[in-house]
Amino acid sequence: MVLTLETDPPPFDLNEVINQWFDWNPDVPIADDYPSTTYTASEAERLVAVGIAMNRLCEATPKTITDEAAATATPEWRELHAAVERAMAEMLILGHLPGDDQDAARGGLHGKNGVRTG
Repeated sequence: MVLTLETDPPPFDLNEVINQWFDWNPDVPIADDYPSTTYTASEAERLVAVGIAMNRLCEATPKTITDEAAATATPEWRELHAAVERAMAEMLILGHLPGDDQDAARGGLHGKNGVRTG
């Protein structure tokens, strides 16, 4: 959702994107939050960078974002977008996690079966 909008209008707003990130990721991420049985050290590093960028966006925008155009025009949004691009590029190197729909993007944030196939 951060990289591309899947539908027009999107299925949910930016507030929901942020909420979903924090549903599955810690408020203050560290590499140990992404286990080595599922993620490479580089992938974990990239996910931590996404978390840091997400936190910066949250600090720079109102608690409830009512003007998405303004929020996505901030330097913090551009930083988040770039962090997500780098994370996705890194994670696509090894591809899907076991149990992922092969037609979907790389998979769940914490994996489904916990062991990489790549």
